[in-house]
Amino acid sequence: MRWAVRLLGPLLLVIVVVRIDDPAGILRAMAACDPLWLAGALLLNLVNVHLKVDRWRLLLAQRGIVYPRRRAWQSFLSSSFLALTTPARLGDALRVQHLRRDAGVPYAEGFATLLVDRLFDVYVLAGFVAFATTVHAAAMGLELSLLLGGALAAVVIGPPAMLLVPGLFGRRIRRFARTVFTAAGRSLPSAGAYTVATFVVTYLQGAMIAEAMGLALPFVDVVCLLAIASLLALLPISISGVGAREAYFALIFPSLGLSADQGIAFGLMVFAVVYLALTLLGFAAWQLSPKTPKEDPK
Repeated sequence: MRWAVRLLGPLLLVIVVVRIDDPAGILRAMAACDPLWLAGALLLNLVNVHLKVDRWRLLLAQRGIVYPRRRAWQSFLSSSFLALTTPARLGDALRVQHLRRDAGVPYAEGFATLLVDRLFDVYVLAGFVAFATTVHAAAMGLELSLLLGGALAAVVIGPPAMLLVPGLFGRRIRRFARTVFTAAGRSLPSAGAYTVATFVVTYLQGAMIAEAMGLALPFVDVVCLLAIASLLALLPISISGVGAREAYFALIFPSLGLSADQGIAFGLMVFAVVYLALTLLGFAAWQLSPKTPKEDPK
């Protein structure tokens, strides 16, 4: 059932491609990409992973947990592979298991630390989405702006509200979450800076992809497009936003002086460079990483 729901996004992509005037234009736009710009965008994935790994290690250090950078890289990349290839968020569970096996961190504390790590992404993204809906308000129209505003409110309010629902999480996780939130407050400037940097790197990748495709997209438009795309990727109806992202780009690109087929092609190139390339790195890390937990000495 979960896989069926996630396939709604790809189905939406098929519908959008069929309905545009020139579906072949998508392939032409992708085939005409400059490989040097694409190579640069691909290399920036390593910078992004490094920033996210160091932010995670910073949050762990606030709890007195020392996690080697090399092992953190393997764990993060392996979890990225599982996050894209499984219907549930098993990638997060894998990182928690790695913490338990490698550093003896209790599952509840590992989950709570990872929750805070994710919340930094959510709230920084919320700031960029708010900026995007303001800049592109005229292009999106009132109905779409209100819809995205509602989705943004759900994303911002949802995670902390879920912790308040009795029975949804165990007592230990909720207790550790409160403790980790306090620790996160102490690391807010550093972790916040890491998070902003990761989004900026992603937007630079988008700008390089646009340059490779020969699209006349100012950087501010790239930021707005990818911010909304990241919000859509959180919806549980697709695989890393496939379909939802391309449908949005096909809708908004004509307002930016470009064609719908260019929007779809741009969305697919973003998926390939930012998401699919990271998944391939994760697959390699998954093969190299030990998968069975160590025997508990107790």
